[in-house]
This record gives sequence, C-alpha cells and structure tokens, in this order.
Amino acid sequence: MRGSRCMLQPKTFILEECGNVSRILHESLRYDYGTTEENPFFDELRSRLTRFHTDLSSSDQSPEELETSSKIVSELSTCISLIERSHLGEFSWAFAECLKRIARRICVEKNLRSKFGDKNKVKDPIFHISSEGGLASYKIVCESEILLAIGDRRIFNIVFPRSLKSHVLLHAVLAHEVGHAALSIPGHLIGNAKNAISDGILTNRKTALQWIKKLRPAVKRVDMDQLDSWLTEFLCDLFGLLLMGPSFAGALLTLLAAKDPGGVGAPNQLGSHPPFHARLAVILQAVNILKWTNDSRRLPKLVREANRAYWNRLLNFLPNRRLSQCRLFTNQQVTHSIRAIKKAIPSSEFFESVNQIPLNSLLNDLIDFVPPTGSRVLKNGDVSLERIDFRLIVHAGWLLWALKEQRDAGEKPINIKFFDTNRLCERGILQQFAIDEMIARSSPSNS
Repeated sequence: MRGSRCMLQPKTFILEECGNVSRILHESLRYDYGTTEENPFFDELRSRLTRFHTDLSSSDQSPEELETSSKIVSELSTCISLIERSHLGEFSWAFAECLKRIARRICVEKNLRSKFGDKNKVKDPIFHISSEGGLASYKIVCESEILLAIGDRRIFNIVFPRSLKSHVLLHAVLAHEVGHAALSIPGHLIGNAKNAISDGILTNRKTALQWIKKLRPAVKRVDMDQLDSWLTEFLCDLFGLLLMGPSFAGALLTLLAAKDPGGVGAPNQLGSHPPFHARLAVILQAVNILKWTNDSRRLPKLVREANRAYWNRLLNFLPNRRLSQCRLFTNQQVTHSIRAIKKAIPSSEFFESVNQIPLNSLLNDLIDFVPPTGSRVLKNGDVSLERIDFRLIVHAGWLLWALKEQRDAGEKPINIKFFDTNRLCERGILQQFAIDEMIARSSPSNS
C-alpha cells in the first residue's frame, strides 16, 4: 500500500521506544532513591537497555520474537516508572533501608551468577519501595523471567499506600511481601514451608467448599488455583511474623480489620486473599507455638505490663468459637511450616535473634515523647551508643499503643496519638540508623 511507507515498522518502533525508555531512565536520576541503591539500579537498567538495543539492532526477528521484544521494552518502562515513585519524600527511607538490607540477604540467589560480568560473582537482588493508591495497595511487583534474561540482578518493587508513608508501625506488614519475593525465586528453600500446610482442607475441593460455605454460604464452587494462592498468603503471613516479630501481628490485624470488618470477605466469591479471620487464626496459632505470649518475670515491670496489654488485645479479638470455626491447619502443620521457614533462612535474620534487653528504655523514651534509640546520656555527661534493631523500635511502638489503650481506662493515661507514636518511632529508626553508622565507623576494624 502507498501509505505503508509512512508507518514505522515494528522493529523500528521498538528501537524508538528503547530510546524513549533510555531517556526516562536518565531523567529518573533527578529524584532521590535512598542511600545506596540509585547507582546499582541505574547501572543494571542501563546495561539491560544497551544489551537489548544491540541485540535487536543486529538481528532479523520473527513476529513472535518481535512480540517478546515489545514486552521487554514495555516492562523496562514499567519498572522505571515504579522506581520513579520511590523517592525519599514518599516513604520512611530509614525503615525501608533496614528492611531492604534483610530482604537482599534473604533473597540472594546463589545459583544466579553474573551472566555479563564476573561469572563467579553472586548477584544480590535490588529492592525498591514505592507508594501508590489506598489501603489495598500493599503488593510486590516481581519482574518476569524474560526481563531477567537480559539482566544480572533481579529487581523487586514493594508497594504500599501513599497515605501511610510515616506509619512505620503498619509498615511491619511489608515483611509479608518479602516472603512473596523469596517464593518467586526458583529453588528457594522457603517453598518447602508451603508444602507443610498443603495437605489439608484447602487441597480437597469438597472439604474446601464445606469450610468456605460456613463463612460465605453463597459460594457455590471453588477454584483450586485460587485456593493454592491462599496457601501462599498464609505462608507469607507466617514468614512476615517470624521476620518482624509481634509487630507484624498488630499491623496485620489493624489493616485487615479495617478493610474487612466482618472477617469473611465478599459473601459470594472466593476473593484473591483468604478471609481475614482465617489469617488471624493462623497468626495466633503461630504466636502460641512460638511461646511469645509467655509472661516472663525476668522482664521489667513496664515491659510485662505492655506485653500483657498487647497480647490480650490480639488473643481476645475473636471469640474462641469463631477462631475454631476459621482454623484451617493443625498445630503440627503450622509447626512444620515454621521449622521449614527457619531452615530456609539463617536464624540471624529473624526477630527472635534480636536483643530485646533495650525494650524497657525504648518504652520509657516513647512515654517521654522522645524518639526511641540506643543513645543515652550518662551521669558523667558522656554519651552511650548502642546498636538497636529497627524491629525492636517498631515493637516498642506497638507495646506503647496497647499500654495507652489499657491505661486510658484507668488513672495513668498516656496522652499520645497513634500518628505521633508512629512519627516518634520513625524518627527513632532514622536516628538509630545514624548511631549504627557511627558505631561502625568507630570500630577497630575501620580505624
């Protein structure tokens, strides 16, 4: 046709779009993306674009290959646009940096070695956190295998609600998304933990429908693939609990109760996630198995009081009859799943490895409206600096809030708002980040 000469051919247009994506990548450097990741991200995406452009320019591709090339350049553009939404002003970067450090160690792929550089070098993944939308925005974006095929490092983007940027107490649920990241890695041992809960009610169509109809009588049929995705959600909840500690339970309960007050979801459909009450039942099973609710007399009085207030609210949120109705797994299944998660990941990465001795001083800081940190002024005027895990600061924030709700009914109310509690903890994590850096620089190995 005479007009066809004016049209861009598919290959020509894809190359044009490749140039557009390259320009977007360079423009993205106008923003701030944290303390360590902006260069690795830029280098990784730039090298992918260069290789992709070179291969496409020098080859004659079939229609099927051109379709794949179109998908690649589109996904590269999407990846960059997500990163553009992760600049410093939209999230608590100190919390994010602490979480990303753990996530990179957990999700490193020993079998994924550099394909284009040092062949013996193991490449750790790149994590970014960005914000968008409302309370249903929590998710993780994992890149496709066709995009990874032209790269050296896997890229994950964790998304959370823009309105909650300073609510670090609720950010504890982001550990659930790190679980999804680990599960997306081929051969990661965490997959064994899913097997531990895969033999039960949800893996049989008849028993699954019987259980679901107790909560959602209008449901007529079940999709086994959908139920398999429910198992993944349960596993990631257990993973998040082990990674973040008790604060994960408080954050999950707060968010899910607001989204699904009835606890059973839409009455006539399965939904993408399990019913909230079923998820809470699994979390409480795990908490009891881990013996986190045990009241230790060795703890300071303030910590014991806060612990009791916190666990009482969680354990008594649902009547026992409702919990039994929503329970899907035996204690043995949950125990085996917990063991499999712990076997897949070094114990040093879990909350149980965190030194909890400073918890009393962190709680006192918050009561005094001071950001909780490992910094103390001694009687002689010297300053004592101590490393504090960011998860302990988040845990202290939840304990304070539970303590406040208990004391507000008595004679010793704590006059603080939930937002202010979050801001104090956010500032505490930021200051602790600087304290840890100072301790590291002053250590003998760096002198």
